[in-house]
Amino acid sequence: MPNTDESLEILKDLLEEGYTEVEWETHEHGCSKCNELHGKTWTLEEFIEYLEHDAPIFEHSHVNCICKIIIRNPEGDEVRVNWEGEIT
Repeated sequence: MPNTDESLEILKDLLEEGYTEVEWETHEHGCSKCNELHGKTWTLEEFIEYLEHDAPIFEHSHVNCICKIIIRNPEGDEVRVNWEGEIT
């Protein structure tokens, strides 16, 4: 089970590459907190600002969250990132 959110560095890299938007994508077994976040959007900059623990996904949801976020650029390209910092 996950316990460390490793997504920050890849999100910073994506921001530098011109990606600008984040959308929450709840896992099919997501909890009620994550279900409330499903479809919520932020700018990528907002999503990674003011973090207390450098753990963007966990700080927006909870520790051990298994959901993903969809990251988009202005051209409509998108990637999904999980708590491990993996792009899928």
